[in-house]
Amino acid sequence: MARHRRRLQHVGQIVSADCMRQYVAHAQLEDLQFVQQLIDERTEEILAEQGAGEFPAFARLAQKRQDQLVVLQRLIDHEQGRGYYQKHATAPSFFQDYLRDYPTDAIFDATHELWDIDDALRRMQAAIGPIIQWQRRIRKAGFTINQTRHSQRSLSVYLYLPIHQAEAFAIVFGQNFDVPRFLDMVAHRPTDPEFSVRLSDHVTGLYYNQREGAQRRYREADINLYV
Repeated sequence: MARHRRRLQHVGQIVSADCMRQYVAHAQLEDLQFVQQLIDERTEEILAEQGAGEFPAFARLAQKRQDQLVVLQRLIDHEQGRGYYQKHATAPSFFQDYLRDYPTDAIFDATHELWDIDDALRRMQAAIGPIIQWQRRIRKAGFTINQTRHSQRSLSVYLYLPIHQAEAFAIVFGQNFDVPRFLDMVAHRPTDPEFSVRLSDHVTGLYYNQREGAQRRYREADINLYV
């Protein structure tokens, strides 16, 4: 579950660079920790904005949003005349104003479905930032990520690292997972070339496979890190 975070963005639009430099120059430790928190949060937001498209689940929902916009365009143009949506939909409050002035059940329902999709995209993006940040943290710690695989159904990311780095990984990041179980597991697989790390915003479990019509378990990993 993605944690709730303060939505403070673009600090430079609120505080000038000179004021920020003066603040940092005279800051106490707790003040600097606050600034670092702002930097970390904004970093996660930027990473999510840049990397969200790599997640199939997010890309699929983003496409659903585009499809829903087409549905709305057709409904509104049918109601108001061809070209109405193209001409007026650039206004930031277009949908709110339209529902206020021209309420219809079909357009009302379609607009609220769009807003539900937008809300889901925002929640997914809020979870994606920390996941990408973890990938960066692992690389910066000197570990080799041989390959990266994204789940098709969720935001989970699977990293595959050389097996000879397993003990070092347990030392650096061991506070985040069950080290004895992990080390015992890899000790019984001396010929395996890699171990796997799952980064996710939710615990592993089951999903319903519509094509097969049955419950299936998400891909297991040697390490699960929940962010």
